[in-house]
Amino acid sequence: NRTNWAKAHQFRATACWNLGRKEEALEEIKVALSFTRSPDLRARLILKHAKYLKELGQFEQAYERMNAYRLCHDTLLKEKYNEGIALAKVRFETTEKEHRLLEQEQALLLATETQRRRAVQRNAFIGLAAVLLPVALLLYRTMRNRQRLAQKEKEPHRKQVDQLPAQQEPTSINAQLE
Repeated sequence: NRTNWAKAHQFRATACWNLGRKEEALEEIKVALSFTRSPDLRARLILKHAKYLKELGQFEQAYERMNAYRLCHDTLLKEKYNEGIALAKVRFETTEKEHRLLEQEQALLLATETQRRRAVQRNAFIGLAAVLLPVALLLYRTMRNRQRLAQKEKEPHRKQVDQLPAQQEPTSINAQLE
């Protein structure tokens, strides 16, 4: 793995520097830089290279390496910032999707409950109609029978009333004659 090779050369550079083999340490840093693709490790190697150059009194080269470090470090910070933004965006979208799913779930539960309530109401209405219809028919038949009975009872009385003037007519004629 290239990162491991770069780290090995970095440690070798540190050892060489500590042993006083400063030029060899600079070469090891350059080799480590050629192996690495990790922006974080690259920034640390460039910073170490700038420090070595400064200690050797090579201020112009150290300044150039510090500028390279700042550029690399800024790029690294920008990448981390963009990753943080992307992560926050993913979290926000995930939360938003979960919220929409909860709303849809609640709407589905509400629709299911509404359908169930309507079914119960419909069934209650049908049951009530099934009970009330025979009761209404019974009431209707009872009232009709009472009307018939009342008419039958009134009919003899009406006949008597109709016959009364005919019966009283001879009596009233006799009374007038007398």
